[in-house]
Amino acid sequence: MNHNKTLKPMSGVIGRGGKLSMTARFRANVELMYSTPPKIKKHPGGNYLGNQIVLLLLVAATSFLFPHVSYAEKKLIVGLTLPEHLPAMKLVNGIYEKFKDNVNNKANGEIKVELQYGSMLGNADSRLRQVRANIIQMSDPAIGNLAPLYADIQIFSLPYLFKDMDTAWKILDGPIGYKVANAIREKLGIRVLGWFVTGDFAHYSSNRPIEKAADLSGMKLRVLSPINAIAVEVHNGSPLPIAFNELYTALRIGAADGADLNMWIIDALKFHEVQKYLFLDKHRLPFGAMVINEAYYDALPSQLQDIISEAAKDGITYNRSKIKNLEPKLLKKLDRAGMIITRPSPEQREALAKPALSASIQYLRHKMTDPTLIDELVSAAHVTPP
Repeated sequence: MNHNKTLKPMSGVIGRGGKLSMTARFRANVELMYSTPPKIKKHPGGNYLGNQIVLLLLVAATSFLFPHVSYAEKKLIVGLTLPEHLPAMKLVNGIYEKFKDNVNNKANGEIKVELQYGSMLGNADSRLRQVRANIIQMSDPAIGNLAPLYADIQIFSLPYLFKDMDTAWKILDGPIGYKVANAIREKLGIRVLGWFVTGDFAHYSSNRPIEKAADLSGMKLRVLSPINAIAVEVHNGSPLPIAFNELYTALRIGAADGADLNMWIIDALKFHEVQKYLFLDKHRLPFGAMVINEAYYDALPSQLQDIISEAAKDGITYNRSKIKNLEPKLLKKLDRAGMIITRPSPEQREALAKPALSASIQYLRHKMTDPTLIDELVSAAHVTPP
């Protein structure tokens, strides 16, 4: 398999009217419409009132098209992927809603946070470009959105790296997470305010039982990215780059045998309707970054920077607490929904992890600016070096 092949990213599950469906897309294809102001006819005879109306209209139009800079600087526009008003989406949206409330309440009108939901400002890659250009100030990119711009961030996608979430948080909030965030700031001009999860640990769902590494042989499994494909390929499986909005149908008709999914997604989007088995191998933890334009942040007075940083910290805490409380509930829900759930023994997981991690490190090391990050991360995660 050519690991340099770009796999199609997750592209959507939300239908029209904000209703959940399996065939619609997360990304709203928004068409920006520009119209020229209507021409104003001169009032015959130089009528004073008519001229005054014309003048007022011109002033209003000018104010609309060219707002005063100080007003624009007060706005902090946040572009989000997920739609509003769906409880399942609060895991990520709730971060930014708490952030908005805290900043708007504490900034005394000096900053006004505005949230734009449901990819209304473009897809995740487009919004990331807009943040870098300070067109919007914040967004919610996943690791996969940042990887084409900064390859080293893929260290957090190495398979079987984190034993549990506490280990992950310790690393992300520690020197390694700081080093990666600092590199992103220097290379991309965006500041990482915090790391969050976009779901619980990823596992393999399937239409036939998986209990050990050998069971992956010959299975067609949808994966998210090239580095996730390696963990399937080393066990003689066939990784598939199926677009996310096509995955439910692909699983239903048997075009794929299974997928690299977490329980949050399986429950929210009803994948248990087309997948009977779930193998809890915890091979990946999906991360996102809460980012802000560095120039925007740097130009703020220190007290406003502190308000933003503290509000971000509260939002991240909400996300981490929610997923910890959600994980055991999701397990029970999927069991009640009829999924047959299996777990590998420590020995079986080691047989899965060692070759997958070794091959993934070999693949990634040659793509990185600072390959020593891999060794630091493996040591910090207390994983046996492959």
